[in-house]
Amino acid sequence: MKIMKYYKQIITVMSLLVFLFSACEPRIEFDEGQWGDNAFITDVLVFIVQEEDHQLQEYYENGELTTGIRRQFINTSSEISEESASITVHVPSGTDLSNVGIVIRHTAKRIEPLSGSPVPGYLNNLSGGGPYTYRIVSADGTVRDWTVSFVVD
Repeated sequence: MKIMKYYKQIITVMSLLVFLFSACEPRIEFDEGQWGDNAFITDVLVFIVQEEDHQLQEYYENGELTTGIRRQFINTSSEISEESASITVHVPSGTDLSNVGIVIRHTAKRIEPLSGSPVPGYLNNLSGGGPYTYRIVSADGTVRDWTVSFVVD
């Protein structure tokens, strides 16, 4: 009698496991194509890096100053053409573009600098004005090459 009860418990547990594993189908990959064509640049920001002295306050109470850096964005305006996949960034007159960085705002999955174009987020020499080429790759696989130019007004 005890053996029958033991076998019933094993069969019940096995049935439950078979049900659970059969109910859990293999995982389906995320369909990135559902997002459509998003290979667009929405803006390009230009920044400089400033070095400043800051007082350590959080952990130190000795009043020591330490040097830190801060990213400061420059007021710019942009002309964007989605048809020609180009953007012209106008920076104020007197702006030295020999040691600035850029941030590219985009709606795509990935952005790649082409042909020696400056890498976004790092300081670069943009005094040549461009045009610089960036490959924008959308989640659905759309690829669009954008040109970015800088003009000092």
